[in-house]
Amino acid sequence: MPQSALSLERINALLPRPISEETLRETLFRSKVEPGARLGDRLTVEVTPDRLDLLDEAGLARELSGLMGLARGMGYAFEPAPLPGVEARQNASVSPLRGEFVAVALEAPAGGGALDVGLLDEVIRFQELLHATTGRDRRAGSLGLYPLERLTPPFRYALEPLGQIRFTPLSSSQELAGKDFYQTHPLALRYGDLGRQGELALTLRDEEDRILSLPPVLNAATTGEIRPGDRRILVEATGTRPARVRELIGYMLLPFVERGWKAHPVPIHGPEGSRDGQEVLRPRRFTLAGAGCNACWACA
Repeated sequence: MPQSALSLERINALLPRPISEETLRETLFRSKVEPGARLGDRLTVEVTPDRLDLLDEAGLARELSGLMGLARGMGYAFEPAPLPGVEARQNASVSPLRGEFVAVALEAPAGGGALDVGLLDEVIRFQELLHATTGRDRRAGSLGLYPLERLTPPFRYALEPLGQIRFTPLSSSQELAGKDFYQTHPLALRYGDLGRQGELALTLRDEEDRILSLPPVLNAATTGEIRPGDRRILVEATGTRPARVRELIGYMLLPFVERGWKAHPVPIHGPEGSRDGQEVLRPRRFTLAGAGCNACWACA
């Protein structure tokens, strides 16, 4: 089953009141989390595949708050209006290769709460876990996060000739021609076929024609690199299956919204018309049979 090593300090920081490791283990016994070994501040937890939200400190803290009666329901609300000018265009050319594309703009709470080192590390770890599980090693879907304040919308998702691509990979200072990148970079050798079609490759660019990423392989240096201090972040997901792509981006919002960040829809204009982006954020209601719930919880 999926597992991750979570920070007890970060979990406690999100709870209405701190709890001991013993209380945490006892409480998790009532959930789908199997706590394992502890090493320093890190506690390894294992979950069933339907509860990947519990493999993030924010998601586990939310679960604990509910189980202990310290909180009820979601403590946040999604913003119905997009940020001014923040939208994207999806070219028809991407459809045969990786045609599902959704995005959300995140905004830090006023007066504090900008991206810090701890949250950045948490987000990167959770992103890679989601790629390996829900994303099926990026085949069904993948995620990208970008520094919205340093970019110029609208954004453009398209399939382009390799000859038009020059790309500086994340964590590098060397610009590469598109063909060289796909022939030499380790991640391109592993995932390149998911984002290429012959001599064409998927790109995400901003209005200034700067490449943000080559989905689903790698982000670009600078334009595709979120850093401590960032207060606005663009999150996008691409893939082949609508349900997987929406699930991925929903999970990825969790570390942010549980810390007070606002999530804004990003309208996307594509070959089949325009979407307002609300489908990613809109709450859904489910009707559950009371008798069945009581039986499951053994409290009838």
